[in-house]
Amino acid sequence: MCDLTLAFHNFYFYLFFMYPSTPFVLLSLAVILQRLNYRFSDTVFAWCVGIISVAGVLTGAVNALGLLGVIILALAAYVSTTPKKPVFVRAVSLAVTIVLALAISIHKWPGFTNIPITIDEVLTPGAMPFTLYANLDKGLVGLILLGFFCSRYQSVAELRQSLKDAWLPCVITVALTLGFSVLLGWTRPEISIKPHVGEFLFLNLFVTCIAEEAFFRGLLQQRLSDGLKRFRFGPQISLVAISILFGLAHFSSKIPPPWGLYTVLIATVAGLGYGYVYQKTKRIELSIGLHFALNAIHFLAFTYPAIQH
Repeated sequence: MCDLTLAFHNFYFYLFFMYPSTPFVLLSLAVILQRLNYRFSDTVFAWCVGIISVAGVLTGAVNALGLLGVIILALAAYVSTTPKKPVFVRAVSLAVTIVLALAISIHKWPGFTNIPITIDEVLTPGAMPFTLYANLDKGLVGLILLGFFCSRYQSVAELRQSLKDAWLPCVITVALTLGFSVLLGWTRPEISIKPHVGEFLFLNLFVTCIAEEAFFRGLLQQRLSDGLKRFRFGPQISLVAISILFGLAHFSSKIPPPWGLYTVLIATVAGLGYGYVYQKTKRIELSIGLHFALNAIHFLAFTYPAIQH
């Protein structure tokens, strides 16, 4: 009887790890636990990354090359943030982290099979076609960068103070970015419950926003700001520089001119807001929250992704 019970348990355990959404469920749980529990150790974090990666292998989302990329990224991030390592070793490891995180995030590192949710679907009349993938590669990058480069809240009082400092810049960022988008004719108010809203909101938070904020703000902006802190306007230079880089990262050759340039301008404005909130509070959670809030409002209350021109 015990053997039969054990067989059923093993069957359901295997079935759970074969379900395509399993790695993403585990990813979201790992992010929440890692952010909420300041006692979350490096060992537990390593186990989380490993379990999610194994789940990716079992579901067919990751193969050996993908695993190799995740392992190298995690090791490089670890070495680059270990003070006891020589400066040169940490610098090389940081460079490897940046290059590899970017390569995996933009799907240039082999070994990942991302799940298509919808391809070239027009969500509302007159909108550009919309494509959505469940990108486990980008999600793993976000988790690793979040764990190694972004500090966590130590108290509720600290969280309250950060919210007090950030709420007005957050409101201004949302208003300016969406207002600028409407002014340019990129989008228009269009409140509706669009198809794939659940998948979009989940993936946008736990994959897109976390990975992009951890990379651009937690990694690049913070490291550049640290490097320029001896200069009078060092933090401001890092804020503007990384915001422009963030905008350029949103350029797409598939969008005809001048609309491709408008995408860069709009993303740069948003990036300035995300970067300012991060710079003011030193809390990645708030820039992630702002990024997600803006994207969610855009999706739910405006033409998404943009007006077809």
